[in-house]
Amino acid sequence: MVHVKKGILVLAVALLFGGCSHVSPKLYTEGTLPLEPLVPEFLEPLSPKQVEKSEFIISYAMQSKGVGSDNYVNSRTNNIALSAHPTVVIALPVNTENNIFQEGSEGLERNQAFRTEGYINQSEAAVEKELIRFGFNVVDRSRFEAKLRTTRETSGVTDDLAGKVFQAKLKELEAKRASGEVASEEYIRQLSELDANQKSRKRGTNELVDMSELIRAAQSDGVQAQYVLQLNAIEEYSGYPLKLPISGREEVEAYLTKNPELRYKNANGIPSDFTIGVFRVVFGAKLFNVQSGQVVWSGTHELNSLNVEDIQAQFHIIKEDVASEEINREISTLNRRAEQIYHKASSSKDALKSLYFHASKERKYENEQTQKLREAELLRTIKEHEATIKESNVHIEQFNAIPRDYEKKMKFGYRISDVVIVPDLNPQNIQNDSMKERTIRLHREKLLGETVRSLFTTIRTKD
Repeated sequence: MVHVKKGILVLAVALLFGGCSHVSPKLYTEGTLPLEPLVPEFLEPLSPKQVEKSEFIISYAMQSKGVGSDNYVNSRTNNIALSAHPTVVIALPVNTENNIFQEGSEGLERNQAFRTEGYINQSEAAVEKELIRFGFNVVDRSRFEAKLRTTRETSGVTDDLAGKVFQAKLKELEAKRASGEVASEEYIRQLSELDANQKSRKRGTNELVDMSELIRAAQSDGVQAQYVLQLNAIEEYSGYPLKLPISGREEVEAYLTKNPELRYKNANGIPSDFTIGVFRVVFGAKLFNVQSGQVVWSGTHELNSLNVEDIQAQFHIIKEDVASEEINREISTLNRRAEQIYHKASSSKDALKSLYFHASKERKYENEQTQKLREAELLRTIKEHEATIKESNVHIEQFNAIPRDYEKKMKFGYRISDVVIVPDLNPQNIQNDSMKERTIRLHREKLLGETVRSLFTTIRTKD
């Protein structure tokens, strides 16, 4: 009985395990290898091209400029005999600073007192020099100044007196308004006029009074000047903007012929004109006849640096690579994408080796349903990795077919690195450079002298 029970137990176990065990057939033959991913042929980045430097030079010839007919006038009675070397004294505003040459100077106000004492600066010295060259004798100003000072002191015209006169007139005007003698509108007009006269006196003695003093002093013994030259304006501007043309210049056209990529007013071009800072002088004066008190001549004139001197502009041009950086960014993007695709395909290749090996062996499953699920999952995973490699190979094949002619895409741009002006008329560039300082000093003297000389030639004479 015991032996029968043992036999039944063994049979039950055999049926349990034998009936539920399923052996899967080999899905792949042993030694199956996955599809080989294509290796990308990475693009070589471009080496930036070396910068090429060149230059062209434009020479701007001096442009002489005479005095316009509307800028001067001679009185009908003016007929100066230069052969007799008439005497003249120079009068300047009393508040003229020791250095009238200031950048952006606004010039001299006209309603100011005048003086003749000493040389105040190189501008007055230039005026005196040109007067002598023109044919005048310039009076010794120390003697004239002494006479002028005496005349002013004895005349009693002082700021204190002017203030008292102003207060008296103001009190009189207020009384007229209070009595109704002066209407409101007339009161405002007279008050404004009175205030304007007072402000004029605060700047110095009234011009008419001051000129009469100059004339009396000029007529006095020991001076006896025949003329007084009143300087209304001696203004100099440094850094005055002067626009000069570039397009159409012969030197530029020759340069453009050799560099056809470089044109006017485009992304790789040069401007059609440019502006430099130069010196500009404005000179205005009146000539009084001491005996008659008449203004016999009056004029103004202005010149800039190009009116007295040739100017040369040296344009330094840089031709530089403007595309390699952008092209290399594109190459880097393509290389990086190809590398990512290839890396993913390589990972799939490694995974397939393991999957193929597993699928080439017999496997046991608990039951048929489990067997089918596991095999389906295995095959799906294998197909996904195979598809990844195939898709990668398509992309890599396209990548490897990209033309390696990126050199043809190179572009070059032009830019003006700097412009050197000869002579260098920028005062800021002096800085312990004695040669540049001398160049500017001589240029200023030349410009000032030519401006004054040109204006004096409009004075009508007998000779």
